[in-house]
Amino acid sequence: MLKNNSDRKIAVIFATDVVGYSKSIEDNENQTLINLKECRGILDQLILKKNGRIFNTAGDSVLAEFDSAVASIECSIEFQEKIRERNTSVNYEKKMEFRIGIHIGDVVKDGKDLFGEGVNIAARLESFAQPNGLSISKNIYDLVKGKTNNKFRDLGIQKIKNNSVHVFDLTKEGILSKRKLAKKDSFLLYLSFFLFFIFSTLSVLYYFYNAEKSEFDIYNNKKLLILPFEVISGDESYSYLKQGTHEYLVSNLSGVKLNNEQSIEILSTSLSNSIKQKNFTENEIFETYGANFILNGSIQISEDNIRINVKLNDVVNNKQVWTATKNSKVNEIFDLQDELAIDLLSFLGFGNQSSSRSGIMSKVKSPEEMKLLLDIIKTQRRFSGDAWKKMADLTTQFYSINPDGVAQNVMKAWEHHWKVAWGISKNIEQDLKTGISFADFAIEKSIQTNQKPQESFVVKAFLLMSSKNYDEAILFANKAKEVIVNNPEAWGAIGVVYFFCNDFKNAIDSLELQSELVMDQQLIFKDILAWAYIFENQTDKAKKVLNEIVLKKNHPNKLTLSQSYVMLSYIAFLEKDKKTSDKYFEKHLNLKNKTTLTGFRKFGRFKDISIASDVIKFLNNKGLK
Repeated sequence: MLKNNSDRKIAVIFATDVVGYSKSIEDNENQTLINLKECRGILDQLILKKNGRIFNTAGDSVLAEFDSAVASIECSIEFQEKIRERNTSVNYEKKMEFRIGIHIGDVVKDGKDLFGEGVNIAARLESFAQPNGLSISKNIYDLVKGKTNNKFRDLGIQKIKNNSVHVFDLTKEGILSKRKLAKKDSFLLYLSFFLFFIFSTLSVLYYFYNAEKSEFDIYNNKKLLILPFEVISGDESYSYLKQGTHEYLVSNLSGVKLNNEQSIEILSTSLSNSIKQKNFTENEIFETYGANFILNGSIQISEDNIRINVKLNDVVNNKQVWTATKNSKVNEIFDLQDELAIDLLSFLGFGNQSSSRSGIMSKVKSPEEMKLLLDIIKTQRRFSGDAWKKMADLTTQFYSINPDGVAQNVMKAWEHHWKVAWGISKNIEQDLKTGISFADFAIEKSIQTNQKPQESFVVKAFLLMSSKNYDEAILFANKAKEVIVNNPEAWGAIGVVYFFCNDFKNAIDSLELQSELVMDQQLIFKDILAWAYIFENQTDKAKKVLNEIVLKKNHPNKLTLSQSYVMLSYIAFLEKDKKTSDKYFEKHLNLKNKTTLTGFRKFGRFKDISIASDVIKFLNNKGLK
């Protein structure tokens, strides 16, 4: 009941609530309330800082008013950024995400509370916003356009809970890049044309066939998550097929083309494995990563017989839309996988696979090769001289199966790179030349078989960089950049090449993309990315990356934490903040495992060593030896 002193006014209304709050309360009420209290503390301070006023709260929702549309936008963006920073520093149970909606309109003032259409539309926009995102009305957009550097995507008129609202979405890092919107008008146009064609040909069977497919044609973008397959066998020696089949399918399906030349987006194996470990629901996967199709599968093995079962779920419509079962012998698993890939593509309405753009896993031809390749990659990722002998033994076995194979020669090239990088080589120049010869053979073989040699270009770029042929290294990094598909390690590798060739902008672009394709970027790439930010004077971004490293509990390299503190000390020095610089360097000194100048020897591999002269001078002045 409105009080007698109620009146009307125009107000900027800010509405927010927690994504998945009800489920979080059900799963762990106590922790959810602790999380909410902490996040509310951040939000309340920001609203106060931007001269806003909270006028209503209920559970996880907050309604606030602002005098300025720009201030409400700034508050929203700063809040979401702080929440994302918070989420990177806490475990999964403590993470929390918010949606925000903002509108300006007529409201009814009742004491300290506000009611009316202006409030209702802001709340509708909030419910429409993406996780970590911000949706605003056109009224707000018109007020802030030209007064903020932030970019918004025009979504047009949207029907939101019986309200038709012209919506703009904030486009920013950390928010899903593309919202899945039903294009009703274009769909009706398509349907009308479709029916006309049906009746003109009088083909009833053709009508029913295409009517079944039309449900899937309304998706503007198809994004597929392939989860690791479950292996059911009494023989544990087949366990490698879990990851192997996963990698094989992702590799073969990446780069496929629609008839209109658009590509399907396949989530990377690294990201898929992380999602599997987190036990996300399908709706959570869709909301967070935009995957509207999810493929699950199992592999059953009895003696030498194998059965593969797969099912494809349409997440948006919450139903299983395709299943397949394949039976054969274990040594024919690749034929089964190829059949599955072709059947799946046919169902989704795609054209042919683009084998020219598929990854290295698609280039092996037997289960033995698959197992060895996975073992090589696993061993290589230890980034240690102690691992080199085992990797070299595995690579030799792998190469002996097919000396003319593309994958075999790529792995032999990497073997010689790591022999040099890990300090094993007795003849660096010769080992690098030998590695380049293997890379050249892989490139030539790929071209002969009409394949784009993404991994071959990457390893050659790396070997050329190590040989100090920097211009050629950038040439092959650029070639790799044109053909890499869904391969986080490849993006990370050419990012490193660009870095040591002193092309820091391309290094940042590549390493940021690598980070987007994985849930948790490897520390070796984080370190390089942080330095690239520093050399490009993007110190805020560098600090964010380094703080993520510092907050990690486990560091494979015992000197990583010390090096990160020294880097943070250097950034504070650049910012002329002596107190903070000394504080971080003191943290380095208090560690048991402290880095030395040797820990920064990477700069000796720079194309222009003088670029790092200020860093080295700082380290010397700090007494690092």
